[in-house]
Amino acid sequence: MPRRDLWPIISRLLDLYGSASSGEIARAAKLSRESVNRHLRRALARGDIVSQGAGCALRYVRRIEPAKHLRFKCAGLGDDEVWSKLATPLFTGPQVTEEAESIARHAFTAMLDNAIEHSGSEQLSVSVESNERRVGFEIIDQGVGVFQKVQTALGLAEPAEAILELSKGKVTTSPASHFGEGIFFVSKAATLFELDSAGLGWVVDNSLPDMALMGRPTRDGTRVRFEIDRSATQPLEHFFAEYSEDYRFTKTRTSIRLFSIRTRFVSRAEAKRLVRGLEKFSEVELDFHNVKGVGQSFVDELFRVWASAHPEVKLTPVNMNRPVEFMVRRGLAAR
Repeated sequence: MPRRDLWPIISRLLDLYGSASSGEIARAAKLSRESVNRHLRRALARGDIVSQGAGCALRYVRRIEPAKHLRFKCAGLGDDEVWSKLATPLFTGPQVTEEAESIARHAFTAMLDNAIEHSGSEQLSVSVESNERRVGFEIIDQGVGVFQKVQTALGLAEPAEAILELSKGKVTTSPASHFGEGIFFVSKAATLFELDSAGLGWVVDNSLPDMALMGRPTRDGTRVRFEIDRSATQPLEHFFAEYSEDYRFTKTRTSIRLFSIRTRFVSRAEAKRLVRGLEKFSEVELDFHNVKGVGQSFVDELFRVWASAHPEVKLTPVNMNRPVEFMVRRGLAAR
């Protein structure tokens, strides 16, 4: 009989409970403890797991990689060089799915290229790390902060407005050489994505799912952090397909709460900031999650004035509470 591979069962137990004993693995696999111990010895030898405790208290956990950190000069730096030198050992292997590795490599190279080409920084700080559930990386530059650069390029009033624009997609400060898709799709594919500059942080937690604007320590340059579950099963193309039609980036989803700490939106000015640039898409979901109320002017500007001026764009409100839904439906009826 072919030898049975118990790693999927061991891995699943570690994902569910953080640790497992040989007896628990034997019961899950319906094998003898002696047979399971042979598999555990091989996993220990490969470095996939480590043991904790002794005797009856002996348990097994995933080996947690210490964070690896290097600095690079931007001049002449290639993303493949950094990936192979720093990230390959961490993001490959039986403990990380092929889908997670593919997404992580796409995100790593896209964010590293952004820092090399757009930040104006002479050096980059790059680190990779892992725990029993996730693998991730962090890239920090000392150049022009991403929010300030987008603010200047688009003529926005403040850096916080740049976060709203980046969350929509199709935003770039170099339109001749970039489509403005990198940050948008990396934020959608991540389990956790953070982008900091100008004392502000954009946090996207797709495990909830939710996103937020937060205060951060003021620093020069930009910090980007990416994490993905080791067990991720969605392929990279899934995230592109979700926002595409005929292979083109035509759909987006924007969060009302993202551009303000307020929970009620009443003015036409707020609505105009929200819809800026949405004419580049054919379908737009407006996410009202955690919005407690909206005013007539806000709704009228969105669903009558702007929608009438852009009939080719389908606006779909989602995640509305009852007061918001009432005002939106009232506005749609007026149109």
